[in-house]
Amino acid sequence: MVTGDVDLTGRVDDRSACITLLSGDCMTVSDLIDYLKTQPQDIKVAYRRYSEQCLLETKDIAIEDFCHPRPDGWIQNKRPDMETEQYLVLPSN
Repeated sequence: MVTGDVDLTGRVDDRSACITLLSGDCMTVSDLIDYLKTQPQDIKVAYRRYSEQCLLETKDIAIEDFCHPRPDGWIQNKRPDMETEQYLVLPSN
């Protein structure tokens, strides 16, 4: 469940809002879908690309293997000496 004004980067506005994910600490595809269901359904989707924005297309979204998340929430690229898992990857810079 998401409460307050939250963008997809996980930032929350200053009005004491918070993110509570049903699956625990990490957002899942199901959590993302639940969040998107709370948004206006007739608006276009864009993502930040350097100093402008770009419209999101399905070809921009991928499923990739990366290492398990570190305690700080960052994820390393796939490495032969570490276990991996799949992630839904959205575009970025």
